[in-house]
Amino acid sequence: MKKHHFNATFLAILSLLLSNPCFASEEEKPLNTKVSLLTSDTAVQIAINTIRYCRQQGAQISVSVVDRFGIIQAQIRDTLAAPISAPISLRKARAAANFNAVTATLKQLQKSPLANIENLLIVPGGAPVNAGGILYGGVGVSGSTGETDQKCASFGAQSIQDDLEMMADDE
Repeated sequence: MKKHHFNATFLAILSLLLSNPCFASEEEKPLNTKVSLLTSDTAVQIAINTIRYCRQQGAQISVSVVDRFGIIQAQIRDTLAAPISAPISLRKARAAANFNAVTATLKQLQKSPLANIENLLIVPGGAPVNAGGILYGGVGVSGSTGETDQKCASFGAQSIQDDLEMMADDE
């Protein structure tokens, strides 16, 4: 008999809780979110566009393209670029994606604890890939002067912006 009393009490309390607007609502919030990502084809195109532009500037560089989470999607080291330029370009790309900013504009962070994060490099040569208000990733360039690296990264990030904006509009 006590067991029956417990079940009836439990059900009464449960129905009160579920009827309370704090616990249930007619418009339930979704448990997931939509994330826009670069395709591998787009990342490779950004890298190729960046290499070509840098060659026109007289620079042999490495370029890395990462998605919005900093995961590498494409990386190319031009024929005469120093081998060390590849990992440096990756760290610049990750910084651009993580801060959603052109890395040349982050000088105030160079002396902060954030500058010591192992996989980021906060120096000129990184640019975020944005379109339609959406962050898609980052581009990092290394192998030339900071100024040239930054011009090349910014060019690469912008080189597919029209295509990305058209895709964002379709969504």
